[in-house]
Amino acid sequence: MPALLFACILLELCACAKIVPAEDTTSENTTVYEIAAELFPETHSLNVTATIRYTLPQDELAAVKLRLYANAYQGTPVAAGKYSAAYPNGVDHGGCEILSVEGSEEIPSYEVGAEDPTVLTIRLAEKHKKGDEISLTIRAAVTLANTKHRLGYTNGYYVLSDFYPVMCPYEDGKFRTDPYYPYGDPFLRETSDFDVTLTLPITMESAASALPTEVRDEGLKVVRRYVAVKTREFACVASPRLLCKECRSGDLTLRYYYEKDNKSADTLGYIEEAVRTFEDAFGEHPYPSFSIVLAPFFEAGMEFSGLALINNALSATERKKTILHETAHEWWHGKVGSDEISHPWQDEALAEYSVWYYHKVHQADGYCRRLVNDALDDYTTYAALKGDAAVSHPLSLGEEGYVETTYRKGLLMMTSLAEIVGADKVARALKQYADDYRDTIAPPKALIDALSKLSEENYFHTWLYTPLPLG
Repeated sequence: MPALLFACILLELCACAKIVPAEDTTSENTTVYEIAAELFPETHSLNVTATIRYTLPQDELAAVKLRLYANAYQGTPVAAGKYSAAYPNGVDHGGCEILSVEGSEEIPSYEVGAEDPTVLTIRLAEKHKKGDEISLTIRAAVTLANTKHRLGYTNGYYVLSDFYPVMCPYEDGKFRTDPYYPYGDPFLRETSDFDVTLTLPITMESAASALPTEVRDEGLKVVRRYVAVKTREFACVASPRLLCKECRSGDLTLRYYYEKDNKSADTLGYIEEAVRTFEDAFGEHPYPSFSIVLAPFFEAGMEFSGLALINNALSATERKKTILHETAHEWWHGKVGSDEISHPWQDEALAEYSVWYYHKVHQADGYCRRLVNDALDDYTTYAALKGDAAVSHPLSLGEEGYVETTYRKGLLMMTSLAEIVGADKVARALKQYADDYRDTIAPPKALIDALSKLSEENYFHTWLYTPLPLG
C-alpha cells in the first residue's frame, strides 16, 4: 500500500530487537501468570515454571482446575481429514509432565487426567473465602509434537501457545473443562496478566503477543522478557529464519515477521491499513503492539492476543484475506471475548464480516460481491446435501457444517443486515459493543442486543437458531 508507507519506518531484523518499557502487571482481580520457559531445540522440548496468582471465585473451594493443553496432542487434536496437513512427517505426540506443584499454602495433592488428560486438579488444604488470592508454582516438562499446529515444531519453526498451565474459567459453580475439540477454537479465554521470560538459542528471532521489555544475551542463548496486561493468552513463534519489519501507526507498534516475501514492505503497509480501517470503525486496537508472523501451519491462520499466525504456504490472495480475518480477531477475540466453544459464530462471523467491511470501505464492491456469492454458493451446496442449518453451531455438534454455518452463513447474516441498515450503522453498533464489553466474555445476547437496535431482535434469532433457506 504505497500511500501508507511514508508513515512506516521500515526496520530490518536487528531493529526489531528494541526494548519497550514494561507495563503494570497487577490488574485488579485478574489472574497473573509469571512464566519462565526455556526451549531446547535438540530435544524439541520446553522447561516451564509458572507461578500463578489466582483470586478464588467461591467460598470453601476444595480444589482448583487448570488446563494442560500440551496433552491434547496425545489424542486427536485435528479432524481426520487434516492429519496430512498437520503432520507432514507422520503423526507425532507431545505432552506435558508435571514435575512439582507448590503453593502459598500446603498442597495436599494434585492429579492429572482424572477426567481428561488436559486437566490438572490441585487440591487445597485451607478453606478460603471468595476473593482470597492464592499462589501456585508449577514446574513442567513439555515435549513438543512435530506438527504444524498451535503448539509444535516443524522445519525450524516453533509455535508456542498454551505451553503453560492455564486456569480453567469458573462458571455456574464449577470449573469449565470442555473437551479439546479437533476443529474450531476450543477455548474460553478470560483476560489475564502475563510476565514471561523466554530463553531461546541466540540464533532465534521470536514474534510474540507483546514486545520484549528486556533482552539479555547469555553466551549461546538469548533471554527475552515479555509483559502483557489484560490479554487472553501469551503466544510466541520462534525460528532462526525469521526476518522482521516494523512501523508505527499512532501509538501502536506493528511488526511483520517473515522468511520469504519480496514485497514485505507492501505487506506491512497492508497490515497497517487493515489496522487503521478497523480502528476507525471499531475503536482503538486493544494492545500496545500487534505482530503478524508467517510460519508453517495446517490451517490458513490463527489469532492470539497481540499476535497472528499466517500459513506461509498460502497464495498471495489468500494471505491478504487471512491477514484481514486474523487482524479483525484483535477486536473479536482480544478486545471483547466470547465463548468460542458454545458460540463460535460470535467472533468468527464478525471476523468474516470485517473482511467484507474492509473492502466495502476501500470501495472494492466487486470483491465484496464475490465474498458474499462465494459464501452463498458454499452454504447452499452444503444445505442441498445435508439440509439447512442455523448459524449457531456449538463445537459439541461436530465438525460437519461448522465452517458452512459459522463462517459462511455468519457472513451472510451480517452482510444482509448491512445491506438493510447500512454498513456505517453496523460499524457504530459494533464499536459500542466492543467498548461496552471490553476485557470480558460477552454473552451472545450482548451482541444481539447491540445489533438489534438497528433491526428487530427476531432477525438474529431467525438466523442464529432456526433453519433459514437461502435462495
